[in-house]
Amino acid sequence: MDVKYDIEELVKTTGKPKNITSLVIFSIIFFIESLVYLKFIRNNPEKNSFLYNALFILILFVTFIIVFLIKNIIITKRINRNFVIPMNNIMNENMELKDPNNTLNELLKLKNIKPGEEAWNIWKLNVSSALIDNNKNEDALKLLNSIRSNNQELMGFVKKEKSRIKN
Repeated sequence: MDVKYDIEELVKTTGKPKNITSLVIFSIIFFIESLVYLKFIRNNPEKNSFLYNALFILILFVTFIIVFLIKNIIITKRINRNFVIPMNNIMNENMELKDPNNTLNELLKLKNIKPGEEAWNIWKLNVSSALIDNNKNEDALKLLNSIRSNNQELMGFVKKEKSRIKN
């Protein structure tokens, strides 16, 4: 059974998630902290000074950093749980079974998850490997050429897969 996929779509798709939640969270926090600060100034007009304004800005800044760090930890755990671990399981299981068609099919099921660029590049590398194993070298080469990364180790694997095509 041949696996259906659109190589042009896979090449164009990036792993960047649509991330509007940060903006919403930061806006809500800013609004709430501003209201609290304005109520404080209104009730204590004598404390409307540079020191209190600077303290408010510092508290706001620290809050943003904490929210940003917590959000990144949550996102990283979600990416690992929903994308990286299943992808690794697919690769490990199908390396033992030596079924590149099944590998490709299982990897393509993960294509709608947006894990971030680096994990997406690894996914593209794994899909390319499965395509090469299925003798779809042209599609694999297109996908390999779409991988852009500063990670030298990843780019080494890309070169290794490209050399498999030439042989």
